Amino acid sequence: MATYNLNTTASVDLLSSDISASQETTFSIANPLSNSSYFTFETVRNSDGFYDSSSPKNMAGTYSLGAGLSGVVKSDYIASVIVRPGGGDLTFTPDNYISGSSLNLRGTSSPPAPTGTSFDADYQAILDYATTQGYTLPSSGQQVLQNQLVVDLKDAGVWSKLDLFYVFATDGDSDFASINWKDPNNFECTEVNSPTFTSNQGWSTDGTSSYINTNYNFSTDSNNYTQNDAGVFVGFSEMDTSNYSGDAFFGTLITQRFTTIRVDQNSLSSFNRLWINQSIQTDSMFNSKGDNHIYFGNRTSSSDINSRTTQLSTNTTDTQTATQTSIALTNDTLALLRWSSGFMNSLHKMSIFGLSSNLSSTEMDDICTAWYTNYFTNL
Repeated sequence: MATYNLNTTASVDLLSSDISASQETTFSIANPLSNSSYFTFETVRNSDGFYDSSSPKNMAGTYSLGAGLSGVVKSDYIASVIVRPGGGDLTFTPDNYISGSSLNLRGTSSPPAPTGTSFDADYQAILDYATTQGYTLPSSGQQVLQNQLVVDLKDAGVWSKLDLFYVFATDGDSDFASINWKDPNNFECTEVNSPTFTSNQGWSTDGTSSYINTNYNFSTDSNNYTQNDAGVFVGFSEMDTSNYSGDAFFGTLITQRFTTIRVDQNSLSSFNRLWINQSIQTDSMFNSKGDNHIYFGNRTSSSDINSRTTQLSTNTTDTQTATQTSIALTNDTLALLRWSSGFMNSLHKMSIFGLSSNLSSTEMDDICTAWYTNYFTNL
């Protein structure tokens, strides 16, 4: 049995040798820090930054976690595991041959459990607000991950573009999940008719009456989000793949179809539509639905819009572009889990939502990494 000695403080490196299919292998992962960290095994991506049918399924196989390890999250291409102080052993038996040059090893170390100003100031403001309101804070380990999410978005240049940013996948309580991270004192979500909150996954509707009111009015509250420079993104931990008529994830309460993402079918269908500051729908803008999906919509000018669907566990992305004339920002409130004409599929769980100025391809990539790879897979 082969053994590799790894460390959560290590930077990205390639596996030092090949591993045969069905060869039981032990990764002994040290964590010399005083708080939980995580370690990631990531198949080297194609030249376009993604995986396809030709990519080696390096992380398909069986896993056994020793003491000191927990929370393994895996796909055929990527696996991450939480490593508590001291470390532990991961025993992995791959289904397929692994070439050392095709697998990256990456430790993502966490600082000692931070308090006060040890956190980024903007994340600390979120905790401070929640504390004053009497909300239940996330666990200390998750606070480290959430702080890093804020830092990652800042490093990507995304944070400064946001008006709204909600992280619904948290082990804090439903009140904490309702905070607008970009501005904790404004646009806190209001639960209408008791939508369901699931820890570490997010919000769902009953499909008939329950939803989230963001208390954000497009006309009076917009800052970075403007008529001809606008972006929106929404992600799901769980998502039903069946056809569902009118499966819109958010929208205005009164105005018909102003800013909405609607994905009725699990294919590039004309019923999968985008509205972003427009009164006329744009068809065939999203190509799939299912667990671990994130959707983006952007307006880059008075006429140009684009969309993106990303299946996060496989990093499979589809992008569409179109032209549609913008209209003035409507004097209406943004709601989640519903739109003016109906409600989202009750089997979906919304995990993240953001409203911003338009996002570049690189910025969308960075959101996917910060949200899914660095945060959600480590919950």
